[in-house]
Order: sequence, then structure tokens, then C-alpha cells
Amino acid sequence: MSVENKKNLVEAQKLAQKHKAGVLIVSNHTSELDQILLASSLGFLSNLSPLFYIARARKDDTYERARWGWRAFTYRHWFLRLFGAYPILPNQKDYSSTLRDHMRLLRSGKRLVIFP
Repeated sequence: MSVENKKNLVEAQKLAQKHKAGVLIVSNHTSELDQILLASSLGFLSNLSPLFYIARARKDDTYERARWGWRAFTYRHWFLRLFGAYPILPNQKDYSSTLRDHMRLLRSGKRLVIFP
């Protein structure tokens, strides 16, 4: 794992505080551990903590359980919320309702992470 340009995030946080806004962090997604690795690379006690995440909640159906096994349980809406994730609700065909929580977090000065 390598951390590059961490100073840019610190500067973004200072700028966001000055303008009373949040910071949107966009990171590559390579592993199910990305959330933990990102938070630990920034430091759990840094002024960039806590981080909030966008995650896609999974359906509770046979296909998902067959595909993800025991991990399918961890991708449920309520479980993701326990770890600071705000799920995208799939198949809503209305992005304004899907992204409502995310915009609220940014407007209130939080740090929101997405893994495109």
C-alpha cells in the first residue's frame, strides 16, 4: 500500500472548513478492505476523521447469497450504516432521492468517500 499526496487532502480539508463545506474523496477500489485501509492511512485521530462512505446495498436474495456467500450479510443497508456507509439505493431511477444523504453530509462539512 502506498499513500501519495496526503498533503492535498489536508489542504482540501482546510479549504472546506474555510467555506463551511465538506470534502469529497474519490479513491480507487481494489479490495473489500479499502474502507479500512483508507481510514488507517489517514490516521484515525486525524482532522480528516471520521470518513463517511457511499456503498451499494445488496438485495437479500438467493443470487446474492450464492455469489457473495457469508459476505452477502455484510452488504445489507443496516450493516453498512454501522460503519459510516450511506448506501446507494439501486434501481430507484431517481438519483435525487438516492443521493440525498450524501449531499446532506457534504453540506454539513463531512468527508465523503466514493470508490468509483
